[in-house]
Amino acid sequence: MSKTRHTGIELLRVFLMFLIILGHLFTHSHLRQELPLLSAKGAWCWGWQALGLCAVNCFVLITGYFMYRNEWKISRLIKLWLTIWIYAIGIGGIFLLTGKASLSVPVLLDMLFPVLRQVWWFMSVYVLLYLFIPFLNIGLHQLKSRQFTFLVTLLVVIFYVLPLLGFFFPPYDPTQGMGIIGFITLYVMGAYLAANDFCLPRKWCLTALLFNNICIFLSKGVLEYISDSYQLQVGTGLLYHYNSIFELLNAILLLLLFKQMSFSAGKRVITWTASSMFSVYLLHEHPLVRQLLWQSGLSSFLLQSSFMNFALLTLLFSLVILVLGVLIDKAMGLVLLNPIFHSKFLKKITSYFQQIDTLFSSSEDIC
Repeated sequence: MSKTRHTGIELLRVFLMFLIILGHLFTHSHLRQELPLLSAKGAWCWGWQALGLCAVNCFVLITGYFMYRNEWKISRLIKLWLTIWIYAIGIGGIFLLTGKASLSVPVLLDMLFPVLRQVWWFMSVYVLLYLFIPFLNIGLHQLKSRQFTFLVTLLVVIFYVLPLLGFFFPPYDPTQGMGIIGFITLYVMGAYLAANDFCLPRKWCLTALLFNNICIFLSKGVLEYISDSYQLQVGTGLLYHYNSIFELLNAILLLLLFKQMSFSAGKRVITWTASSMFSVYLLHEHPLVRQLLWQSGLSSFLLQSSFMNFALLTLLFSLVILVLGVLIDKAMGLVLLNPIFHSKFLKKITSYFQQIDTLFSSSEDIC
């Protein structure tokens, strides 16, 4: 990533992670399944989910937006992989020592090979994407403007429009945008936005976001009605998928909205907080932590609350997890990660692999 941090985009990272945590609260605690769609609490859950589901897409779009013109370095991949590995070892070790998990082959494999075991599916696919970035950039920089536009149009039609017809035709990407195909298409779109420097007025972005999310929410009710009335096996959450054209539009609109923002006051706090977002994800979405967080009576407590308390507590609980995750990550950085990253041993390993960087150093000149 570039050394110059865009405060609007950094704030967007924080907002996206908040949306992800809130979404995990609704899904992993089974609140969505417990609440009727047309109830106040149900509408609160599915309304936030309409916007929040685009967060993963937006993170990948941001990567394409910045990495398209930035230098790819193997050192970043090494640090990312090492961070994932340390968190897997640390979280697994704590749960074993406290008796919250029992020693088994799957647990050990998850601790030792978190990327290959896909302990965190997003991080595993993201690491894979990062391996392909230099090759993608070389190809994308050689495209003419109209060729680039045609490529993006094809990707949108094939992987985001055709899934709307999934009832009739099997999708080309069966992972619903959660695999490497989805991540590569999003990277290409992020690069396209950067290459063409797209910009929409804030008012347009906000209006389009509101209209888009109303459509997503209403689709759930309409599809449920069709499914129940005509006994059709249709996916009632059709637009609540990563490969939904509506979720793609949400991600693009958020990126275009926040890139227009700039903050002088609080710049250091925003950048300091945003740098921990991947670690916040690693902390709260580990399978062992997930089970502890979301299946500990939280669901029944929230279901018994009034709507106002329900709404406030879901937001507050998500915010607390976000803040705690940032603080834990900063402590981890001071005590463990930073000393490792600046150790002579890691510098030797990084320098050994730096010859890989030279393979792609000339790609920045192609344009």
